[in-house]
Amino acid sequence: MRTRLMGMATLLLLVRLNGQQQPLLGSAVADPFVLVPAFAGLEGTLVAYSSYREQWQELEGNPKSFFIGVNAPLSSLMPGTRFVGNGAGLIAFKDHTGLTERLGVRPSFNAVFNVRPLLISASIHLEGSLNRFSGDRARTPEGEYEPGTIEHKDPALAAHTSQISLLDAGASLAIHYRSGLLGLTANHLLGSASNSPTHPWKNARHGLLLANWTIKCGPWLFKPQLVFITDFRRVQSEVSAGAVYNGNIFGGLQYRGYNDRSNESLGLSFGFRLSSHWSVGYLHELRLGQSSSAPFGQSQEFTLFYRLGRAFGSGRRPPVLMSPRYLD
Repeated sequence: MRTRLMGMATLLLLVRLNGQQQPLLGSAVADPFVLVPAFAGLEGTLVAYSSYREQWQELEGNPKSFFIGVNAPLSSLMPGTRFVGNGAGLIAFKDHTGLTERLGVRPSFNAVFNVRPLLISASIHLEGSLNRFSGDRARTPEGEYEPGTIEHKDPALAAHTSQISLLDAGASLAIHYRSGLLGLTANHLLGSASNSPTHPWKNARHGLLLANWTIKCGPWLFKPQLVFITDFRRVQSEVSAGAVYNGNIFGGLQYRGYNDRSNESLGLSFGFRLSSHWSVGYLHELRLGQSSSAPFGQSQEFTLFYRLGRAFGSGRRPPVLMSPRYLD
């Protein structure tokens, strides 16, 4: 079993080296900024969060992701123009899969325009990352691993730790109409790459579409959401349905898969407000699919949110998007 799991981890490693997509996250229902930078500042206040995700827990070398993000409006409402204001955000992340590890930051800046009945935000973002490959931790069936000796006998695997730095860029667009939100993101537009023989790495271009709608019914808020992620060869879909009661207790269901023959997972989330500023959420995902995928196991995600709760920055407060922000 250990050999099988290490083989799966090596497969994950090779996929990551040759083209990674957006790490899977369940907290996008809580704050779509994590997937669409153009949403920065649209809540009219400072929003910060941290999220830790452990995916496929029974798989050796399973993906682990840690994110810290913050976004806020910078200025708002210039009289006599359609310009509403602008916002900015920053995400710092650590993403570990198999023998690879990515450390990076993603600053973004967006401008917001009022084109009645739409509120439109356009954003650009940069991504700087340090990509590390721990070849000394790999093991192959034919390799020799005596004390002080690491010999993989595989020219595709380095026997030491190496790292490269990459800089990339992206753009996104967010549209607000009544209680509906639509977001589009293009990541890794530069396709930055390293041609190192021991550490070949390429930032694969990929796109993302996010759409949700908020429905208010008495003390309840209901929020269905769709997310599509594509590397322009295949598409992964996520369907979420969440609810918030009286602004204090929240939860929901999430389904993820590629198509009708590939069911990734079914997730259940819940959480609550700790105070007027802080909220905490938890998401647990059950692995779906065929029995051959059983070693992948389940996934879980923990999220902590902070909202300042008042206007932030100069000028008047921009329109607030009424949505259950803390769904997971």
